[in-house]
Amino acid sequence: MRRLVCGTRNGVYGVVLDEPVPEVKLDGPWSIFTFHEIWRSEGQARLDPTVPELGALTTPVPGGNRWYTVVQPPGLPAGHEALVMHETDSVDYILVLSGSTELTLEDGSAYLIEKGDCLVQLGGLHSWHNRGSEPCVLLVVQLGAERGGGSH
Repeated sequence: MRRLVCGTRNGVYGVVLDEPVPEVKLDGPWSIFTFHEIWRSEGQARLDPTVPELGALTTPVPGGNRWYTVVQPPGLPAGHEALVMHETDSVDYILVLSGSTELTLEDGSAYLIEKGDCLVQLGGLHSWHNRGSEPCVLLVVQLGAERGGGSH
């Protein structure tokens, strides 16, 4: 995957970065996924072409954002009998680029999302399981948020 970043340097707008997006692997239950973090902003986004430090894939702070892809292999490898239910303090916009995956929610309901499907996730408890025969690739924009009153 290639990343082009356009911005203004020395008063002229143009490409300020043209490079491959590095692969990110995480530990624990997330080790079966491959991530490519494309961009992030901590707090209010700025029109600054300085490349942020990438690769930590932490949930963004309120007002911050992350843009990344996730590649989820089919099945559950040995040692991963179940994927972890988790939640983030974020609004997530997700587009399935290829393959399919099953989204399971806190109430036990499960939904198959496939290529071309979109999901807006509002910080709820969920897990993922690719029950298909090919990798599932998700494009994710994650916006850091604060939890309001009421249920999540």
